[in-house]
Amino acid sequence: MDALKQDLRHALRALTKNPGFMAAAVLVLGLGIGANTAIFSLVNAVLLRPLPAVRPDELARLHGTGPDGGQLTVSYPDYADLRDQNEVFSGLAATGLIPVSIGDGEGAQQALGEIVSGNYFSVLGLQPASGRFFLVDEDRPGGDRIVVISHGLRQRLFATDPGIVGRTLNLNGDAYSVVGIARPELTGTFAGIFVDLWVPLQQAGSWQGPEWLADRDAGGLRLIGRLKPNVKPRQAQAAMSTVAERLAQVYPESRRGEGVLVAPATLLHGGLRGSVSAFLAIVMAVVGVVLLTACANLAGLLLLRAAGRRREMAIRAALGASHSRLARHVLTESLLLGSLGGAAGILLAVWTSPLLYLFNPLPPSIPIRFDLGPDGRVLVFAFALSLLTGVLVGLAPAVQAMRADPAPALKDESGSLAGGRHRSRLRSAFVIMQVATSVILLVSAGLFLRSLRNARGIEPGFEPENALAMDIDLEPRGYSPEQGERFYGETIRLVAALPGVRSATVANLAPLDLATPRTAVLIDGHEPGPEEGNLLVSFNRIGLSYFETLRIPLLSGRDITERDDAGRPGVVIINETMARRFWPGENPIGRRFRLSGDPRRGLAPSTLEVIGVAANVKYRTLGEEPLPHFYLPYFQHYDSGRTLLVRTAGDPGGMITAVQRVVRGQNPAVEGFFGRTLVQHAGLSLLPARMSAALSAVFGTLALLLAVVGVYGIVSHSAAQRTREIGVRMALGARPADLLRLILGQGLKLIGTGVAVGLAGALVLTRFLSSLLYGVSTTDPLTFTGVALLLAVVALLATCIPARRAMRVDPLSALRES
Repeated sequence: MDALKQDLRHALRALTKNPGFMAAAVLVLGLGIGANTAIFSLVNAVLLRPLPAVRPDELARLHGTGPDGGQLTVSYPDYADLRDQNEVFSGLAATGLIPVSIGDGEGAQQALGEIVSGNYFSVLGLQPASGRFFLVDEDRPGGDRIVVISHGLRQRLFATDPGIVGRTLNLNGDAYSVVGIARPELTGTFAGIFVDLWVPLQQAGSWQGPEWLADRDAGGLRLIGRLKPNVKPRQAQAAMSTVAERLAQVYPESRRGEGVLVAPATLLHGGLRGSVSAFLAIVMAVVGVVLLTACANLAGLLLLRAAGRRREMAIRAALGASHSRLARHVLTESLLLGSLGGAAGILLAVWTSPLLYLFNPLPPSIPIRFDLGPDGRVLVFAFALSLLTGVLVGLAPAVQAMRADPAPALKDESGSLAGGRHRSRLRSAFVIMQVATSVILLVSAGLFLRSLRNARGIEPGFEPENALAMDIDLEPRGYSPEQGERFYGETIRLVAALPGVRSATVANLAPLDLATPRTAVLIDGHEPGPEEGNLLVSFNRIGLSYFETLRIPLLSGRDITERDDAGRPGVVIINETMARRFWPGENPIGRRFRLSGDPRRGLAPSTLEVIGVAANVKYRTLGEEPLPHFYLPYFQHYDSGRTLLVRTAGDPGGMITAVQRVVRGQNPAVEGFFGRTLVQHAGLSLLPARMSAALSAVFGTLALLLAVVGVYGIVSHSAAQRTREIGVRMALGARPADLLRLILGQGLKLIGTGVAVGLAGALVLTRFLSSLLYGVSTTDPLTFTGVALLLAVVALLATCIPARRAMRVDPLSALRES
């Protein structure tokens, strides 16, 4: 321990003797470690952070699964059966997200709530900050209306007022008494979504409609269970599959082929986890390459510094210091630098992490955010990274110290030729590594930037400009289908009459929404293969003027009209891909196909006649291939939740408040939620491309700067070491142009080798980016050539400064000083 303290004191003394070097080293490592820590904080918030619960490792999520293997939400009757018939969970809780309006009239605020079963907080094992949580027997219809609010909502509504518990809040038109306030760490159980309040599930059943609690096809709930002691997830899966099979036998019409999946209890769940994990793995790889560049840069600087300290090391060796002690001394310095760089990196990460919110394309009314604060996991990651970088940058200088020969150094000789050449080769290798890694990052950035430009040029099939979207749900207000149609019809009429509005309509969803549903259809003459299963086609419910409002061309046939009501035969509009696939070379108008029926989505079995063919649209993502799709008229397929779509003459953002006022004017208890322009809505599909392009460009530029510094440093040092040689050459008649070629040649050799290695690495590594690129190959020759030329020119400029300095050497002074 005493030896370690002594090494630390010596290392700190040695570093403070050269504060410029120490500051540069800490800055280089801080940039690399900070970039990695900032991105890891996002990975931690999205993928690694456990549920806000006591002993979260005992928790599991339960998902319903459809016949096609897709994950489904669960209805309340199914939840009750799974809760009561299982023997592997000590508690099974249900939760569902729901928009909530707090207050009345113009002063109403939008919030996001969770409707939860009475045992929700006890299953999580949580305690309130003040007041209390729900009792199990309070989760019943007709009981006192009570609510638990979040710490964040309390701060927004009541600031630091201590007397919150017992107050009454108006939620969706009903009075609820506040019984408790959650602790700050409880923000919900869904990644990226901060919940404002919690209401007992059965008390909030009226918000979902009068029949919702009894409707086995309603869905909308997600389940969280706490495993009994000694029960493994595999056992729980087997037991719950048995319960699901039993339910399928009891309810064969609606549950045939459905099951239950027991999955880890994470904040990000369902099908999103795989794609998000792959994207974040690529981003982590990018910042990892930046850190390697920083390590190579600092290792080269430490080798240059070690060359200047040969005499010091020789004296230590002559006084009896062993080779291992010399190596330990050098490693202690590098570990100290790594620790200081790690501290700087953590501060940089805390400062830059909120900048990641700049990539959110959604308006502030949609509360998507993450807790990017540095918890214990992030701090451990940064500390481990600091130690690793300290070892990496100090390894080569430590090996050099172990090979120190005191005799030549004490005689002020240059050392053995082999040793000098070995150090030079190491420094050159580090520079080549920096150039190569910067090539890889810049190629990636170039591909992403070209992809983003291509993505913005993709025609989505509709016009998102000058249009807005707003979500409305009438089910909480208990509207009948007839009342709901009248409400939406009058709302559309009033919105369309607003100054600056050209047309308005409603739909299940706006285009470019990952939640676009699919349902099974039966088409005469088309039999799915055994591997295909049911023929699933995406669809949307639409109102009048849908195609006019979104500027989607109708290619043939007619649009839906008010005459296409529930009393008429079923009609449908299909897209051109569906027409070509199922009726190639034929006129599909007048053809029929059958809906298999989808109770969870409110679709009864029915036969539909094709009345029109619409142009293709991007339904889920911009990069998707043309897919079959059809449109159902709302008059024949009622759904209480709809998206209001409005085409405006000018800026749609300024119309959101006016449209909300119209909706509220129809019924003060009905709120229009998540108002956004269609450009913002469509921007969500560009989020991976935007984030990839921006991060790659930032980190690629950083790596380029580090590489340029590395090239400049080694060429400058080499020119300084060759001062006597340059003097001799000039005395013998060498011209300045000859010296320029001599110095530039060394730099060009390093640059050319680094570029070649980097291009080869980029050819291999960029193949993993294909799923994130739009309309550009991972081997795009324009990008590869452009990056190679850019880096060659920039790095060449970095060699010109030491080369010009060498040209101005005075031969007499050089020979005299040598």
